[in-house]
Amino acid sequence: MEQQLQPSTALTSDRGRQGRLQTGTSDSRVADALSTMAFLMQDATALVRASRLRLLLVDDCPVQQLLTCALLARWKIMPQIACDGLEAVLLSGEQDFDIILMDVEMAVMDGLTATARIRQSERRARRERPVPVVAYTTGNLAADEGRWRTCGMNGVLNKPCDALEMSECLERWCPSGFAASKLQRLVAARQHLHGTEHA
Repeated sequence: MEQQLQPSTALTSDRGRQGRLQTGTSDSRVADALSTMAFLMQDATALVRASRLRLLLVDDCPVQQLLTCALLARWKIMPQIACDGLEAVLLSGEQDFDIILMDVEMAVMDGLTATARIRQSERRARRERPVPVVAYTTGNLAADEGRWRTCGMNGVLNKPCDALEMSECLERWCPSGFAASKLQRLVAARQHLHGTEHA
């Protein structure tokens, strides 16, 4: 059930090209992410050992998987990947995660339905601390708070996001498992401001 991300496959397949068109992702962003992941995969075991955060990324777009993995690699986080909501439900029942980043619009099972199923399973298991589930979407779901809160989501993170937005999300929902250094925060903030100035 677990998927290992293969950047070359994500870009050469029809699905990868379609995902790039659908998300409006520039070739330069994809190329940067590819370069980052290729470097990190040279020492993937060390990357996994360095991270204490157990993150489940749920997304059916290979390009978005690649971009998000490259972003999370800033903090040496190697997420586990589910390609649809059904995989996410199954994995969350088998393993404990600190946080789930959940895409909303997916085939097989959408993110809202998957989150509701996860909450049902947690109630049956009488889990003391439900896993934080954050909608990770390109849509305007944040404006429809009733929709995502009803299914049990904790918040919304719009994609594509930058390092500052991602670090703030992780610090908010899993502070014990994530601690960006002051230098990382400074770099992320500077990149955020630089991007705003040139928008």
